[in-house]
Amino acid sequence: MDAGIAFVVYICGHVTDTREVQQPVNNESEIIIMSNLPEKENTEPPDSLEDTLKDAVESDDKQQVEEIVAAIPSQETLRQASLMKADERDQLISILEPEMAADLIEEAPTELAASMVEDLDSSVAAKILEELPTGTQADIVQDLGKKSADAILSAMDSGNAEDVRKLTRYDPDSAGGLMEPDAFTFFIDDTVGTVLQRLIKGDHEFERYRGQHPYILDNDCRLVGVVSLRDLLRNNRSVLLGDIMNPAISILPETSQDELAVLFHENPFLGIPVVDNLNVLLGVVSREHVTQAALERALQQSLHRQRASDELRSMPTHVRSRRRLAWLSSNIVLNIIAASVIAAYEETLAALIAIAVFLSLIHI
Repeated sequence: MDAGIAFVVYICGHVTDTREVQQPVNNESEIIIMSNLPEKENTEPPDSLEDTLKDAVESDDKQQVEEIVAAIPSQETLRQASLMKADERDQLISILEPEMAADLIEEAPTELAASMVEDLDSSVAAKILEELPTGTQADIVQDLGKKSADAILSAMDSGNAEDVRKLTRYDPDSAGGLMEPDAFTFFIDDTVGTVLQRLIKGDHEFERYRGQHPYILDNDCRLVGVVSLRDLLRNNRSVLLGDIMNPAISILPETSQDELAVLFHENPFLGIPVVDNLNVLLGVVSREHVTQAALERALQQSLHRQRASDELRSMPTHVRSRRRLAWLSSNIVLNIIAASVIAAYEETLAALIAIAVFLSLIHI
């Protein structure tokens, strides 16, 4: 793959070559014929998909389950899984190949994702989690019970499990909890050609580091700079990265989600490196991760309010009345105080209103 093309793909993502072009209708007769074609009737009952998937899961038909899951959008599969009983959902996840199960779990909110793997055999759950980004693994592990989390981590690759344990030490809503430990890093004495060669290797590099600039480290793995993709394309392969790098803006792992949202709002960054107090690079937090975390938090708050509202409506009338009496009484007291103040200064207020009217006339 040519280096220039590699960078276009790296920055913009894979471009789908769409070769199907709708042909224009040439005359009125064709329009009439086309309009008179009978529409294909949908005789399939609305619940057949759910029933078919459940039947395939119950019969442990791996091929049929995978064909159904592959044929429908992941969000629809997730919806069907959420409607299943816990044991049926566990069986569904166990039947799927780890990569396919991981794609499904990655679409789910963290709380649901954790419930989908918690009761699985630890070896099966470990294989599925290893297909997910490290940050997502850490989010799910943090939502698991300690016993399940320890069992799954013990079944995972030791290096991967250690990365997850490091991330779980941070607050889930902080930069440390949201970051990916895998960063697109090079050393200060590497060349432009080194970066290009690494990018040309294959799609795995594109997907793994999509949106990241090359971060430059010294021999102690401390962040010393960042190189823009534009500078890489404008310089010869033999140029040292240390000669073309720029200072890198970085954050500490304790940076809150709200602070991250402000940073990304004020800057066009796709990712920000996370460093410790010694400036050692810990990982990269992306704009996508922050946006997704904000959406999940909004969803959780909405569900919490909905549960509180449902709980209040389900209470007996006398209990609801007693709970509402407190804030109703406060409103009544505040309204009485406001009315008293207005009555005491009624003449003054009337004069001020008259003055205000005259001032507007003078201004005109």
